[in-house]
Amino acid sequence: MKLFFDSSIIIETFKGNERAVNIIKKIKNFETDIYINEIVFSEVTYQLTVRKSFELDEIFNFLNNFLFLNSDFALILKAQNYMKKYNLKPNDSIIAATVKYYNLDYLATLDNDYENLDIRVFE
Repeated sequence: MKLFFDSSIIIETFKGNERAVNIIKKIKNFETDIYINEIVFSEVTYQLTVRKSFELDEIFNFLNNFLFLNSDFALILKAQNYMKKYNLKPNDSIIAATVKYYNLDYLATLDNDYENLDIRVFE
């Protein structure tokens, strides 16, 4: 299984959110490749250091366990389509486009922004 982690799962796991922790526990039951991109890296690092006072080393140690997917121009064009068609914010559209562009099986998220997309959400 190939799975993309939205920043909401990581941020809420650090904060001890039971729903996020339970999703991570479920994922451990599967043979899974777990991915993030530069958007998730940026959002997680910002939210947890600036707003929540976690240590950078702790965050980096956690994020370094993920596989990293890069955005290219074709992916950004797909993200632009998501922004227009579904009225998504730029970061959410890049995350959605990443999941589709790389043919990933699931998106793990706590956000409702992806409900109307043709993306399977891991629950």
